[in-house]
Amino acid sequence: MLHPIDKAIDGLSRAMMLAACLLVVALILLINVEVVSRYFFNTSTLVADEYGGYALVWICLLGFGQALRSGQFISVDAFSRRFSPLGQRLAAILGALVGLAASLLLTYATYRLVAMNHRFGTVSIQPSATPLWIPQAVLPFGFGLLCLVYLQLLAHAIVGLRRGEGGEP
Repeated sequence: MLHPIDKAIDGLSRAMMLAACLLVVALILLINVEVVSRYFFNTSTLVADEYGGYALVWICLLGFGQALRSGQFISVDAFSRRFSPLGQRLAAILGALVGLAASLLLTYATYRLVAMNHRFGTVSIQPSATPLWIPQAVLPFGFGLLCLVYLQLLAHAIVGLRRGEGGEP
């Protein structure tokens, strides 16, 4: 039952990781162009700091889903490892619920932020005067993807619990 959904979320997570990797390459290029232009031509791109910061945020948020799926997301399991297999499964369900709730709240809050900045035409204070809703658009998208992954983890934990499987999902 979950297999097609798993494949879709896996594909989306991998696509976001590819986008994050491409952003890392673009960031490296941007930084090198800035360094060369400053030291050899005594000038600046005037956007490297600003866009470098945006790129770092995008890289992190686009990678959240894959990090959670692969077990690389921050988690504290020192306490739950001492539980029985059933207790571990229940702790995983509770953790997925808390993560989902936080992700939903962040998705909603960042969507409102992006919508407000779009509505008011807010721009950055940097020379580029970038409309802030553009770099901020990744926020609700990244947190929304994180919601999907938490839902996936929650579904797998519940299915495992119903099957009588113990331990972490």
